[in-house]
Amino acid sequence: GEISLSKTPNIVSSYTPTDDAEVVLIKADNSSNLFISIRFSTEMDRASIENALSISPDVEGRFQWNQYTESRYTPRKYEWTSDSSTPEYTPEGAQITTYSHVHSFIFDFSPKSSFPDTTYHITLSTTACDTAGTPLEVPLAFSFRTIQAASSLPCIQSDPYDGQRNVAPIRPTGIRIAFPRRMDPASVEEHFTISPDTDPILIWPEGNQLTIWTGGLLMADTTYTIRISGAAEDLDGEPLGEDFVFSFITETVQVVHTLPANGALFVDPQPRIECWFNSWMSKASVEDAFRIEPEASGRFEFMQRKEYYSGGSRWVIEKHKIEFTPSEKLIPNTKYTITLDDTAVDSYGSKLTPYTFSFIIRPE
Repeated sequence: GEISLSKTPNIVSSYTPTDDAEVVLIKADNSSNLFISIRFSTEMDRASIENALSISPDVEGRFQWNQYTESRYTPRKYEWTSDSSTPEYTPEGAQITTYSHVHSFIFDFSPKSSFPDTTYHITLSTTACDTAGTPLEVPLAFSFRTIQAASSLPCIQSDPYDGQRNVAPIRPTGIRIAFPRRMDPASVEEHFTISPDTDPILIWPEGNQLTIWTGGLLMADTTYTIRISGAAEDLDGEPLGEDFVFSFITETVQVVHTLPANGALFVDPQPRIECWFNSWMSKASVEDAFRIEPEASGRFEFMQRKEYYSGGSRWVIEKHKIEFTPSEKLIPNTKYTITLDDTAVDSYGSKLTPYTFSFIIRPE
């Protein structure tokens, strides 16, 4: 015949986590979500369980024991009093134990004993016994592994996402990749390629998050392809298995905002004409590409913003914003049209998509 063997002792009903499970470790405010739970089919001796439980690697934590010998309550008994219309009740049959007889327990891991990318081995030896002194026939042994992520990710994720179009060349967050588990940075970087090759810098803000810096901004109107070979390993030495590849396309160099806005009325005769771009621009090329009708002379400057920090402040040049200040007042009640042609280029030499806008100066 056939013999069926089980690793679970006969008086163990269930346990959590299951054997070989993966648990996402989420640490916030010095808390931990790691615990083990074991439920028995009979009343157990608490002291014997505490002595029989071992965890490797060693951890600190606390036991939480069930409070009642049975998970049922008798119906509430209501008693009416002559001076009140509200019935009072008293619970009956609640069998509160001294915690020496238990059916289940939870062992909470201390936050300082909760580590990502760690395999915990749990053993409940045969010294654990029920209230009659009968020990477990065989030890209960199981293990689980922790992984860490800001949230549980089902797969590798990227920003920009695969196939995304019209990605802005200026990306303060860079190109980002998030893995479901913490990776070996050296292994990932060894198996990383980017096209076109921009001599990128890779940085790891978190163990499972990679940021790709391409020199400040992306090239306009360009298809980027990032590949991480399936040979890249996590911290346990486990390879990805399959290549992770994604591509996206950046938008052309464009004017994204003007001041005055196109079609603006009642514009001040002494305006500061601002042009904001989606890439860092060559100021000299913008000057050459700039036309204003009726003609007006003036000066071009990169705009600046004041940046504050602990102990002081500083002015920061914004290379994607150029300001034209006319030398004299503009003619009242007159339409002005400004054109920027494709001789304007960004810092990579990519040409601007021509742009035209108009506004009217207010009457005197």
